[in-house]
Amino acid sequence: MGIISFRLYCNKESTYPLMRTNIESQMESKVNRVLRTYIGFLSICILILMNYSHAFSQTYTISKSDTSEVRFVNARKFYFYKVEKGETMYSLSKKFNIPQEEIIQFNPDLKESGLKAKMKLWIPAYSWLNRDTQEKVQSSTSAGAYTKSKKKVVVFTTVNLHKAYLGNSDDSSFIPEPLNPVVKENLEFIEGILYSAKNHIGRNPDIEVLIVDLEDDSSKVSKLFRRQEISEADAIITNENGLNLRLINQFSIKNQIPVFCTAINSSEILHANPLAFSFIPSSLSQCRIMGQKAAEMFQNAQCILIKTALSKENERTDAFRSGWASESKNTVFKTIRSDKDGFRAIRDSLSKNKVNVVFLPTSNEDQISSMFNVIRDWKKDYIINIVGLPTWSHSQNLDGFLMDELNVHLFTAGYIDYKDSRVSEFRKNFRDNYHTEPGESAFMGADVYALMLHTLKLNSVRKDQDKKKIFSGMYSNYLFENDAGKDCGENQVIHVLKFENALPVRLQLKD
Repeated sequence: MGIISFRLYCNKESTYPLMRTNIESQMESKVNRVLRTYIGFLSICILILMNYSHAFSQTYTISKSDTSEVRFVNARKFYFYKVEKGETMYSLSKKFNIPQEEIIQFNPDLKESGLKAKMKLWIPAYSWLNRDTQEKVQSSTSAGAYTKSKKKVVVFTTVNLHKAYLGNSDDSSFIPEPLNPVVKENLEFIEGILYSAKNHIGRNPDIEVLIVDLEDDSSKVSKLFRRQEISEADAIITNENGLNLRLINQFSIKNQIPVFCTAINSSEILHANPLAFSFIPSSLSQCRIMGQKAAEMFQNAQCILIKTALSKENERTDAFRSGWASESKNTVFKTIRSDKDGFRAIRDSLSKNKVNVVFLPTSNEDQISSMFNVIRDWKKDYIINIVGLPTWSHSQNLDGFLMDELNVHLFTAGYIDYKDSRVSEFRKNFRDNYHTEPGESAFMGADVYALMLHTLKLNSVRKDQDKKKIFSGMYSNYLFENDAGKDCGENQVIHVLKFENALPVRLQLKD
């Protein structure tokens, strides 16, 4: 059977009030539930790399009273110890065989007030900073010690555990705060990975997954890359974007490590990396692909392209036209500047003898509503179909019944089919473990891990082996190609939606 071991990596500079909390009394916290779940179905080790303490010849013994009060926090055993008169940090370190810096890490008050008699301290039952102790602990776990026969996968994301304070069961003034939405999404991303990893045990080589919390601090990312266990990774999974993704991409290229990214528009950063996989097509790629599909859906139609005062929206229009033109050489295109020419110019461009397809590249709900109202009046004289953006389906102000009436078609990078048995099983598992419905990031986490495993099994990340081969996932399907001069593999699958009875329904089109 394949073995998957999980470790959560945190920077050594961080202090964790979380560690000072009795985990049994904080079941209502989302972060706590996530960490407890790691214990429930996979073995977690939290490895913190620091300098090792010096060895001294003097010996100390631990009495039963010293270890009588025990706490278990985040799968780790602690002694809740009362400092006796005359004890020092050195004597405590030797008594429990725990480095001084590790004791200080879990008792940050020591930095401010120093060690005092009758002070209560959290003392780890075993050290994870001491090499000898660490090897004994790891050899006793089901995961075993890391060897070269294992595949090592590093997951980069941001959950900011160093800022998480769950309160104390005795603290009546503690008020639980809701999770930051971005942190919640990232936690669900990890949860999706854990689910997929559990389902693949026994079908793959031994895998070690190292989850790295980037802590929203790009200045620490470069330091992390110098860690040997990270530089030896066989694959990187991330949902990071911006500067963090740029640094991860540079690291991937330098060390020839494939990177699998689920961030929006990540191909714009990963474009020069032949070892990169971008799971979400960029905004412009989606518009281009939708243009191709529209050409197939509306053959012999006239295409009316709307441009606005915004350059980003006009780039979408150009991409849509490019995709349509690549599939149909004889289509008549008419471009209208809505900010200058107005609605009358749009009406004058309509044909009574052909189907008219209007591409509207804006997310501005006022402009969309105005367009809907005028087109509604024109429908008695013309056959009109409207193609819009993914954001329209999430709007609270756009009328679904009106979009049904106006033959509105939308496109999206992901579509979760709730009739799919895999989706039903995933949702049940997620509800059982986390008492909530999984979001899109959870489905993406499950998909990216499964597809990463397929790539590792090939022993190669050359995308030409998988070209034209579609992988079926829960969030989407995946077909990676090198698009528009990009060296990275970018997913070329989108989903076309049409409104029926005020709800968006996916059309069954060929990927």
